[in-house]
Amino acid sequence: MTKFIVAFIVTLIFFSSSLFPEKLAVLPELNRPSMMDVSGSELYILDDFQVKVYSLKDYRLLRKFGKKGQGPGELFDLPDSPLTMIVGKEKVLLNSLYKIIVYEKSGKMLKEKKFAPSFLIEAVSHGKNYALTKFWRKDGTAVATTCLFSPDLKELKKLCETTIPNSYKKRKIVMPPVSTFARCGSDRLFVFDQTRTKDFTIKVFDLEGKPLPDIKASYRELMMGDSFNKKVMDTLRAHPAFKILPPDFKKMLHIPEVLPVFRQCRVKDGKLYVQTYREKGDLSEFYILDFSGKVLKKIFLPGADRLQIRINPAATYTFQGGKYYYLVDDIDEEQWELHVKKLD
Repeated sequence: MTKFIVAFIVTLIFFSSSLFPEKLAVLPELNRPSMMDVSGSELYILDDFQVKVYSLKDYRLLRKFGKKGQGPGELFDLPDSPLTMIVGKEKVLLNSLYKIIVYEKSGKMLKEKKFAPSFLIEAVSHGKNYALTKFWRKDGTAVATTCLFSPDLKELKKLCETTIPNSYKKRKIVMPPVSTFARCGSDRLFVFDQTRTKDFTIKVFDLEGKPLPDIKASYRELMMGDSFNKKVMDTLRAHPAFKILPPDFKKMLHIPEVLPVFRQCRVKDGKLYVQTYREKGDLSEFYILDFSGKVLKKIFLPGADRLQIRINPAATYTFQGGKYYYLVDDIDEEQWELHVKKLD
């Protein structure tokens, strides 16, 4: 009986320990990481203007690419619209508000294109084509449009369009910023509308841009609480652009009573990992769905509560092979750590 009890406790500890986060490595090369993803045996991290690629076997820095500037092969950003990075099967896309650069995973630049004067929120690979979300103003009102582009980055068709609740006429700028963003998985494109506050609906398109049935899930609207309101204001006050805003513009900033349904999303391993704004302490809620829209699991995860004031989406976490990878900023040691948590 004693041996049985000991064996049972050891087994319980073994399986329980796999459910808790684990620190994998310190990544001393990182300064200001804003996005990350995993592809195969490699970890891709966007750090300022560079993509830094690490081995997931021994966490060595393998290579880096990307350059700041306004010339050929270079990108520059603005305080409220930093660069974004999308890692596809064969390519890595970097984009600023005015330009997209497509790289091989080796870091070799394949092509680039400017989009000024329109604003480019984000670009993703979609089969042989691309899906780009552009930001523009119509009669003083902000609009986000997701379009399908050809392999040579020529616009083919408009997929969907959303009016953003920002208006200089109404003197209202919503905080945190809301927009639309797209993610690609297999032969499908998923478009997330952050203006939704009650309706958990994801638009879906095939490789040719034809609409497929929407994905819907039950969702209980989330009211803005005092703690989150303080978090938004603290993040705003620490933002470089906030300090130089005219007083009249600061009066236009508006924090809505009801938070958006969608905060972030990752599409990995045939699943949608959708982050909402619901939190428990420093844990954030995720819906895990299959491509048919079936909710497989709801789970709260660490390392995803970092609020960023920007019009394009970014997060320092990702998923692969039943694992959740995320970065932790160790302020005391002044270093960035890679952590992992098993989801099963």
